[in-house]
Amino acid sequence: MLILMFIIAAAVFTSIAIHYTVLRFSFHWSARSEWPAQIVFGSVISLVLLAHSLEVIVFGLGHYATVELAALGTIEGQFSGDVREYIYFSFVSYTSLGLGDIYPHGMVRLLTGIEALTGLIMIGWSASFTYLFMNKHWERPDT
Repeated sequence: MLILMFIIAAAVFTSIAIHYTVLRFSFHWSARSEWPAQIVFGSVISLVLLAHSLEVIVFGLGHYATVELAALGTIEGQFSGDVREYIYFSFVSYTSLGLGDIYPHGMVRLLTGIEALTGLIMIGWSASFTYLFMNKHWERPDT
């Protein structure tokens, strides 16, 4: 159980660090950028999507470590055990999509639940950042 708590803490804190770093970089870079607004907005959104993807990979590796290395549960269904399938499962969990073709058993369920909660928070953080970013940088017509 202690190893699972370590894996969960490492995945959550790494995700927060990735997200914070990418959003902070995006904010400061966009404020100094002289590129057209469409390129800046597209770049910022692309960086946010990259951050989410990296966070999913972190959790996918956490699932791999929990199941394959620590033997604290299994992932069943249409699942071969390939690292790419752990990352796919992580995408489904992080976004709370929950397709049901792959599902966890045992202690790994705790990591899956924390990942869904973390994903919700990170997606909300991205939405808030995007709103504030657009509000600050969007050119409004004079009325």
